[in-house]
Amino acid sequence: MYYCCAVTDKGVRSHNEDSVLAAGRVFSEGSAEGIIGEPFIAAVSDGVSGGNAGETASAMCLEGVAAIVPETGELTLDQSILADRLNDIHNDILEYGSTHPECENMQATLCGAAFAGGRIYSFNVGDSRLYRFREGVLRQLTHDHTFAQVLADEGAIARNERKTNAHRNIITSTIGGRSLSIDIRDITERVSDGDILLVCSDGLSDYLPVIDMQEILAEPKDLMQRTRRLCEAAIARGGRDNVSVITLLRSDERLLHSL
Repeated sequence: MYYCCAVTDKGVRSHNEDSVLAAGRVFSEGSAEGIIGEPFIAAVSDGVSGGNAGETASAMCLEGVAAIVPETGELTLDQSILADRLNDIHNDILEYGSTHPECENMQATLCGAAFAGGRIYSFNVGDSRLYRFREGVLRQLTHDHTFAQVLADEGAIARNERKTNAHRNIITSTIGGRSLSIDIRDITERVSDGDILLVCSDGLSDYLPVIDMQEILAEPKDLMQRTRRLCEAAIARGGRDNVSVITLLRSDERLLHSL
């Protein structure tokens, strides 16, 4: 079982191109929380700057992801099935953009985790991220699809230079874009009771250093307060983007219901 908290904020921008799938619903304003058990999916999608109708792309993307979990609550899922479903969503957005001129070239990132059959699958397209917080340490579990990440993988720049590199905002894979690379991993063995999984758009990770994220997650406050604090801190740090955060605390069902 998981205690799920989610917040999305337009920040200093006039509208929100982020969308969030959490606690069973898709939204682009406000927050959500709840205790949930599998099967479920939690994810963030960020409309890509430079493309048209980013908010439409991110919402369509997550409505498609939400539909992966049927209303019956029964879900058979593995990496291959998940890849096929995400590829279908990519094609749906491509088709929609091609038949609606106002949405031509609309694209979005996608990052999250699917929980079904006792397994946990992370998935990522673009530069939104999934982290695990354990014993005071925040560790990134997904791999960025950016040109800066390519340079880091090739050894041309250091890993800690990705955030300041001139190519950090060049995304190499998007839902609805020309190039699609879906990174899906079985992370079941990397998640234990007491861990917090954190999914976020780059509005958090680009502006709030990991050390500050760790300090906020370690604060003796309830999970929703900490989730809101992450968003507020990113904006206070000069964030110029929308910011979305999902936190998922894994624990025994009895303990969760005592929160």
